[in-house]
This record gives sequence, structure tokens and C-alpha cells, in this order.
Amino acid sequence: MDADNPRSRGKIVEDGWETASLVNPTGAQFKLGKNAVWVWKACNGNTTRLKLTAEFGKTFEKGEEESAKTVETILATLEKIGLISLPGKILTQ
Repeated sequence: MDADNPRSRGKIVEDGWETASLVNPTGAQFKLGKNAVWVWKACNGNTTRLKLTAEFGKTFEKGEEESAKTVETILATLEKIGLISLPGKILTQ
């Protein structure tokens, strides 16, 4: 695993067409849109942020700049709610 590769945490408890409900390791449940769920599923610890951004752009037909902003925003949100871990950060949950 590269030092910058995010890894998903928690699990999906309900997977719908446009949204999914995920539970973080502390048991808090969150309903996320399809873009955030896609990013969460792609955070396997082996995929770099750059590759996540490129694949996101292809999947959702977005340009490079828009994909980069969207992916970084989603990663920050997922980290804040405990659904991904970013290397080099101490996990408190």
C-alpha cells in the first residue's frame, strides 16, 4: 500500500440505485449519494488518489479538474465521518 492511498472502513448496510447507507466502525450510519459510494468502494488501499480521480472522471464523464475537486471533497467528507482512513493520520474511531 502506497503512503497516500486511502482505504475504506465500515460496511454497506443498504445499497440502492442512487444512494447507499453505510455504517462506520463506531456504528454511526450515513446515507451517501452514488458518487460518494463509488469513491468509498474504490478506496481499497492500493489505488492512488490520482488513479481514483482518473477512474471517477471516466465513470461519471467529468473533466480532470472537476473530477479532482469532487474526489478530494468526497475523500475529506468520508474521512471526517470515519468511512475511510488516510495514511499518516491517527485513527480515533
